[in-house]
Amino acid sequence: MRFGHERSPEERYAHKEVIDKLYDELVPSHKKQAVSPDSFAHIYGGKAVEEDKAYVRELEEKFSRDISTNPEKIEAQRRGELFEAIVAEEISSSEWFGHGAEPIVPSRFDDIRNGIDLIVKFEEDNTERTHLALAIDVTKDAQSLRDKFQRIKNSIRENGRLSAVKYFSEKQKHGGQPNLEHVPRVIVGADAKTIAEIAEKLLTLKGLQKRRGHQSLTKKDSERFFSLRDELANHPLQFKILNEIRLQLDAFANYAERVGQYEATEIYRQTSGTINEIISAKMESSKLSAAELIGEDEVYQTIEQLALALDRDAL
Repeated sequence: MRFGHERSPEERYAHKEVIDKLYDELVPSHKKQAVSPDSFAHIYGGKAVEEDKAYVRELEEKFSRDISTNPEKIEAQRRGELFEAIVAEEISSSEWFGHGAEPIVPSRFDDIRNGIDLIVKFEEDNTERTHLALAIDVTKDAQSLRDKFQRIKNSIRENGRLSAVKYFSEKQKHGGQPNLEHVPRVIVGADAKTIAEIAEKLLTLKGLQKRRGHQSLTKKDSERFFSLRDELANHPLQFKILNEIRLQLDAFANYAERVGQYEATEIYRQTSGTINEIISAKMESSKLSAAELIGEDEVYQTIEQLALALDRDAL
């Protein structure tokens, strides 16, 4: 599969500069929010936790060796980490996933072992909770996305297994099990152009926020601050992500039903209902059509094609 035009060297440099600046602004603090396995030592035992941490160190060293001589892989990794941080930031500050949605950064162990970059908790009727596991992918490599789809498909077919999170602090605090099970996992992503465009807006907003905290902004800067905040709250990227999720939840639910995994079917459909409600509410307040909100994005188009192929049993 081939995609649209390649970026010019000038575009690549401009995108990289913006991404690098916002990366330093967002990613370190985002990583610090990750669940710490150390706080579970009294539950799983210190030895088990240390073994998991050793597993993480070993894999991270391997990842570092694999990409150390490949600038493109390093750039892609940083883009992915930044995209993850942006999504988490905007779920919290701009309600991209609706009112009450909460992003939870999983432990590095659950990130590597279970392929979960972010968990989103949805409150429903103030009592029930629905969780969604997000696997972040910013590559435009169709084969990479296809492989991830295939892994989710295989886990459903073989045993109806959904994703599990070993270290999950929210459950622990409420006196329940320390882990989280039966979590539907989907892939979300955006291409470099989309990420650079929103990164530029967010970087400018962060700069104005800092100045606003220390001094009064000029009328022009104050207007720019509130304009940017509104643009981010209504940014089309949230619709792309929500539609990527909806397409996959429906496709995986249909597939699970076809192979007789009815528990997985129910979980995927329940979560799809939550996402559909969020999309409908956002569409009501939007002045743009669905096509205009989604626009063009290479990663979105690939995810859409894979979800449709799965529904046709062509994946």
